[in-house]
Amino acid sequence: MHATHLTIAVGMALAWLVAGWGCAPREPSGDVSEEHGVPPHKPADLSSAIVQIERRFAELVRDPDPAGPRFAERLQEMIDIVRWLPYIAGESDLPEAQWNVVHQASERLQPLLQQQYARVQRGAPAELQSVQSLLEATLAELRQVASSQPQAIDPPAGPIPGDVP
Repeated sequence: MHATHLTIAVGMALAWLVAGWGCAPREPSGDVSEEHGVPPHKPADLSSAIVQIERRFAELVRDPDPAGPRFAERLQEMIDIVRWLPYIAGESDLPEAQWNVVHQASERLQPLLQQQYARVQRGAPAELQSVQSLLEATLAELRQVASSQPQAIDPPAGPIPGDVP
Protein backbone atom coordinates (compact mmCIF):
# COMPACT_ATOMS: atom_id res chain seq x y z
CA MET A 1 0.00 0.00 0.00
CA HIS A 2 1.29 3.43 -0.87
CA ALA A 3 1.99 5.80 2.04
CA THR A 4 -0.72 8.21 0.84
CA HIS A 5 -3.25 5.39 0.52
CA LEU A 6 -2.30 4.14 3.98
CA THR A 7 -2.66 7.63 5.45
CA ILE A 8 -6.11 7.99 3.90
CA ALA A 9 -7.17 4.55 5.15
CA VAL A 10 -5.95 5.27 8.69
CA GLY A 11 -7.63 8.69 8.70
CA MET A 12 -10.91 7.24 7.51
CA ALA A 13 -10.70 4.44 10.07
CA LEU A 14 -10.28 7.00 12.84
CA ALA A 15 -13.21 9.04 11.49
CA TRP A 16 -15.26 5.86 11.34
CA LEU A 17 -14.47 5.09 14.96
CA VAL A 18 -15.38 8.61 16.06
CA ALA A 19 -18.61 8.63 14.04
CA GLY A 20 -19.57 5.09 15.04
CA TRP A 21 -20.94 2.38 12.81
CA GLY A 22 -24.08 4.24 11.91
CA CYS A 23 -26.34 1.25 12.31
CA ALA A 24 -29.61 1.50 14.11
CA PRO A 25 -29.52 -0.18 17.52
CA ARG A 26 -30.76 -3.74 17.40
CA GLU A 27 -31.48 -6.59 19.67
CA PRO A 28 -28.48 -8.93 19.88
CA SER A 29 -28.94 -11.70 17.36
CA GLY A 30 -26.42 -14.08 18.83
CA ASP A 31 -24.27 -13.62 15.70
CA VAL A 32 -20.63 -13.85 16.80
CA SER A 33 -19.56 -11.17 14.30
CA GLU A 34 -22.16 -8.75 15.71
CA GLU A 35 -20.87 -9.35 19.23
CA HIS A 36 -17.46 -8.16 18.03
CA GLY A 37 -18.83 -4.94 16.57
CA VAL A 38 -19.18 -6.12 12.98
CA PRO A 39 -22.80 -5.90 11.79
CA PRO A 40 -23.99 -9.04 10.01
CA HIS A 41 -24.76 -7.05 6.85
CA LYS A 42 -21.17 -5.72 6.48
CA PRO A 43 -19.65 -7.22 3.31
CA ALA A 44 -16.24 -8.84 3.50
CA ASP A 45 -14.90 -7.26 0.31
CA LEU A 46 -15.72 -4.90 -2.54
CA SER A 47 -17.19 -7.60 -4.79
CA SER A 48 -19.53 -8.75 -2.03
CA ALA A 49 -20.55 -5.15 -1.33
CA ILE A 50 -21.45 -4.60 -4.98
CA VAL A 51 -23.53 -7.79 -5.09
CA GLN A 52 -25.29 -6.88 -1.84
CA ILE A 53 -26.14 -3.36 -3.01
CA GLU A 54 -27.51 -4.71 -6.28
CA ARG A 55 -29.59 -7.45 -4.58
CA ARG A 56 -30.87 -5.19 -1.84
CA PHE A 57 -31.90 -2.48 -4.30
CA ALA A 58 -33.77 -5.02 -6.46
CA GLU A 59 -35.57 -6.34 -3.38
CA LEU A 60 -36.47 -2.83 -2.23
CA VAL A 61 -37.88 -1.98 -5.67
CA ARG A 62 -40.14 -5.06 -5.46
CA ASP A 63 -41.21 -4.39 -1.86
CA PRO A 64 -45.01 -3.95 -1.67
CA ASP A 65 -44.72 -1.55 1.31
CA PRO A 66 -42.11 1.12 0.37
CA ALA A 67 -43.01 3.16 3.46
CA GLY A 68 -43.03 0.40 6.06
CA PRO A 69 -40.65 -0.22 8.96
CA ARG A 70 -39.06 -3.33 7.40
CA PHE A 71 -38.43 -1.37 4.19
CA ALA A 72 -36.80 1.43 6.21
CA GLU A 73 -34.56 -1.04 8.04
CA ARG A 74 -33.44 -2.69 4.80
CA LEU A 75 -32.84 0.68 3.13
CA GLN A 76 -30.74 1.77 6.13
CA GLU A 77 -28.64 -1.39 5.82
CA MET A 78 -28.06 -0.63 2.13
CA ILE A 79 -27.04 2.94 3.04
CA ASP A 80 -24.59 1.46 5.58
CA ILE A 81 -23.02 -0.68 2.87
CA VAL A 82 -22.74 2.28 0.49
CA ARG A 83 -21.13 4.34 3.27
CA TRP A 84 -18.69 1.51 4.06
CA LEU A 85 -17.48 1.21 0.44
CA PRO A 86 -14.36 3.40 0.91
CA TYR A 87 -13.42 1.52 4.10
CA ILE A 88 -13.90 -1.86 2.44
CA ALA A 89 -11.85 -0.71 -0.56
CA GLY A 90 -9.22 0.73 1.79
CA GLU A 91 -8.71 -2.74 3.28
CA SER A 92 -7.74 -4.08 -0.16
CA ASP A 93 -4.71 -3.47 -2.35
CA LEU A 94 -6.49 -1.03 -4.64
CA PRO A 95 -4.33 1.70 -6.09
CA GLU A 96 -5.26 5.19 -4.93
CA ALA A 97 -6.90 6.15 -8.24
CA GLN A 98 -9.27 3.18 -8.02
CA TRP A 99 -9.95 3.82 -4.33
CA ASN A 100 -10.93 7.37 -5.35
CA VAL A 101 -13.49 5.93 -7.81
CA VAL A 102 -15.00 3.87 -4.98
CA HIS A 103 -15.01 6.86 -2.63
CA GLN A 104 -16.69 9.09 -5.22
CA ALA A 105 -19.29 6.39 -5.92
CA SER A 106 -20.13 6.25 -2.24
CA GLU A 107 -20.34 10.05 -2.03
CA ARG A 108 -22.71 10.15 -5.04
CA LEU A 109 -25.10 7.47 -3.80
CA GLN A 110 -25.31 8.26 -0.09
CA PRO A 111 -27.27 11.55 -0.33
CA LEU A 112 -29.77 10.11 -2.80
CA LEU A 113 -30.43 7.06 -0.64
CA GLN A 114 -30.58 9.22 2.49
CA GLN A 115 -33.26 11.37 0.82
CA GLN A 116 -35.32 8.24 0.19
CA TYR A 117 -34.80 7.10 3.77
CA ALA A 118 -35.97 10.52 5.02
CA ARG A 119 -39.14 10.14 2.92
CA VAL A 120 -39.85 6.76 4.50
CA GLN A 121 -39.20 8.18 7.98
CA ARG A 122 -41.86 10.82 7.27
CA GLY A 123 -44.32 8.06 6.28
CA ALA A 124 -44.10 8.68 2.53
CA PRO A 125 -43.18 5.85 0.16
CA ALA A 126 -39.67 5.80 -1.25
CA GLU A 127 -39.28 6.76 -4.91
CA LEU A 128 -36.46 4.44 -5.93
CA GLN A 129 -37.01 5.03 -9.66
CA SER A 130 -35.32 8.41 -9.20
CA VAL A 131 -32.19 6.65 -7.93
CA GLN A 132 -32.13 3.63 -10.23
CA SER A 133 -30.21 4.92 -13.27
CA LEU A 134 -27.46 6.53 -11.18
CA LEU A 135 -27.22 3.42 -9.01
CA GLU A 136 -26.89 1.15 -12.06
CA ALA A 137 -24.20 3.37 -13.62
CA THR A 138 -22.32 3.55 -10.33
CA LEU A 139 -22.47 -0.22 -9.84
CA ALA A 140 -21.02 -0.66 -13.34
CA GLU A 141 -18.09 1.59 -12.35
CA LEU A 142 -17.61 -0.34 -9.13
CA ARG A 143 -17.70 -3.70 -10.94
CA GLN A 144 -14.95 -2.46 -13.23
CA VAL A 145 -12.80 -1.49 -10.23
CA ALA A 146 -13.51 -4.79 -8.45
CA SER A 147 -12.71 -6.84 -11.55
CA SER A 148 -9.27 -5.24 -11.74
CA GLN A 149 -8.37 -6.64 -8.31
CA PRO A 150 -6.27 -9.81 -8.42
CA GLN A 151 -8.61 -11.66 -6.04
CA ALA A 152 -11.87 -10.45 -7.60
CA ILE A 153 -14.13 -13.44 -7.05
CA ASP A 154 -17.88 -13.47 -7.48
CA PRO A 155 -19.48 -14.35 -4.15
CA PRO A 156 -21.93 -17.22 -4.14
CA ALA A 157 -25.55 -16.40 -4.91
CA GLY A 158 -27.98 -16.79 -2.09
CA PRO A 159 -29.73 -14.92 0.66
CA ILE A 160 -28.40 -11.68 1.97
CA PRO A 161 -26.58 -12.15 5.31
CA GLY A 162 -28.81 -11.18 8.21
CA ASP A 163 -31.93 -11.13 6.04
CA VAL A 164 -35.04 -13.03 6.98
CA PRO A 165 -37.06 -14.46 4.05
